[in-house]
Amino acid sequence: MLLVAFVALSALVGCRYSNQAYRFDKTKVWSAAAGQAVAWHPDSINEQDQTVESVKTDLTGNEIRYRLEVATDLNPFARRPSSRVFVRMERIKPSRERFKQLEQDFLAKIQARLDALNPPTRPAP
Repeated sequence: MLLVAFVALSALVGCRYSNQAYRFDKTKVWSAAAGQAVAWHPDSINEQDQTVESVKTDLTGNEIRYRLEVATDLNPFARRPSSRVFVRMERIKPSRERFKQLEQDFLAKIQARLDALNPPTRPAP
């Protein structure tokens, strides 16, 4: 039952958001993701739901929406702890256009930040 819910959620969310799983607990991933999202100058940051939202208008009248959400990874085969970040960047006015490459770049920056904060440990010789 849980696996069916995960597959349905992944199909529904996967087509609307870029997402990536990280091998860290939700608190660590939230701090890295929220730190990266500060560049958006967010309109709202909800620490309880772990979401960030921002809508900005540039000088040419284009309205851009940014959305970030951090959730516990529901994949039963994922390494534990595991968290998943969903991000969506799109122009909503004058026409709708999703910026998938920017979403992927944003997720890569989160991974780089997490790697910098948590370097791999090597056993002592």
